This record gives sequence, C-alpha cells and structure tokens, in this order.
Amino acid sequence: MSKQSKKPQRPVCSYCGKDFQRTDTLKRHLKTIHGIEVSFGTKKLNGHGVAFDEVIAAEELSKRGYLVAKQEVPVDQKVKVDLEVFEGETFKVGLVADTHLGSRFQQLTHLTSFYHLCAQRGIKAILNAGDVTDGQNVYRGQQFELFCHGADAQADYAIKHYPKVKGITTYVIGGN
Repeated sequence: MSKQSKKPQRPVCSYCGKDFQRTDTLKRHLKTIHGIEVSFGTKKLNGHGVAFDEVIAAEELSKRGYLVAKQEVPVDQKVKVDLEVFEGETFKVGLVADTHLGSRFQQLTHLTSFYHLCAQRGIKAILNAGDVTDGQNVYRGQQFELFCHGADAQADYAIKHYPKVKGITTYVIGGN
C-alpha cells in the first residue's frame, strides 16, 4: 500500500474563483482585475500562518465600512488615532473578544445585547480584540462545531450578522 501525498492547495481568488499556481500571480490578478491591492506573506500569528482568505475578508469588511488593520504596526512607528471618539478627561469604550461567529457555540444574541447596552451608556467605540470568526482547522474536531465552513462563508456570515448600531464604531484587531 502506498502513501498518498497531500497536495498543497493552490491560491484561489475569492471574488471570481480562479485558481493560481503562485500567490504573487493571484496578488497581481486582484490588483489588475478586481482593483484590490493586498499584501500577504509568511507572517506568523501565534504560530498560525495568515491565511490568504483572511486578507480578502479584510478587504471586503473594509469596503463595507469597518476599520480593518491589515498588518502589524512596528513598535517605533506612531499611529494616528481619531481622538474625537475619546473626548474629555475620561472616555468609555466597549471591549469584546472571541466572538467565534460561525461556531455553533457563538453567542450572537449576547453580543447584540452588549452593543445596545453600550449605545444606552453613550459608548461610541467598541474594540473587538480578535477571533471574530471561529476559523477553520484550528484544532482537531473543530469541523464538527462549525455551521459556516470556509473563510468566505464565515466572513460573509460575520458581515451579515455582526451587530451594527448607529453611533458606534467597531475597531477590529484581527488574528488570535
């Protein structure tokens, strides 16, 4: 009996479905055909490689009005922050993390309730500290806990169902 070798997956355009042999060819395709400039590589986050579909999801979220940080900011680099959100001597922010949308264990009702509570209390900014979606192949058996399979399905689900409350801006920190 011979062992079957696992064939590496080819990069696929999330917009039109065309597949490519190399990621740099896909990057050029996205820029020339779809007008999207992306950067990706071998950067590691907590031991996991950044999946290319996450870059496409970030682009789509950005188009729909979400603020998405696509790459790590060097420690010595200064970042401009809209300080109007943090007016006065004290300010309030909401903080959420690990929402794991796409998992059968998600708590979307509680997340939505939290957003409405923040609105009632005059909170204008909510920080989501990561794991917005559950991801895929993170641990053994995870596929049995998902109802949205694949990065595209999870991104679409998150875009459609993540709470949107007038007057509140959500700042998302991607990754684990």
